[in-house]
Amino acid sequence: EEKANILYLKGRYPELRAYALDRLAQDPSNARLWILAGHACFSLGDYIGAAEEYGRAAALEPGQPLCRMNEARAREQAGDRKGAGRAYLAAASGFFEAEADDDLALAMARAEELEPWQPGLAAMKAKLLYRKGKKKEAKAAIDRLIAEGTEDSALHYLAGLLEVESGR
Repeated sequence: EEKANILYLKGRYPELRAYALDRLAQDPSNARLWILAGHACFSLGDYIGAAEEYGRAAALEPGQPLCRMNEARAREQAGDRKGAGRAYLAAASGFFEAEADDDLALAMARAEELEPWQPGLAAMKAKLLYRKGKKKEAKAAIDRLIAEGTEDSALHYLAGLLEVESGR
């Protein structure tokens, strides 16, 4: 892994890609090597390859939203708006959990611009409204999503909290 990191830092991307993929053939469970392989692909202009490598890293490290953010950027560079939008939303979900609000805002903005009608985007916005203390707006958004049949348990939970807070 250290050799791959040195190759990355020296900008030796073709060597990095070959080395990382060789090592990953022996041990595909190394998320850090998948990330470095993704960086190599990205730097070489293989954006689809980079997105796939970052996606593999994200599957191994689901609590690391930067992997999904990198995947989203690579998909966007490749012209895959729908895939990029979904990856940005997945990154946003991780940033939401980590309370990394600056990264969350960036991921949400890109997700909304690239694929504004994707499932989950409205739910994430409603949760953000609640977290920011905008209870009236959050209640309207949550009530609408529940009326539409959302199965997102967090929205039902927040609806209950809003009812309790209003004395009902």
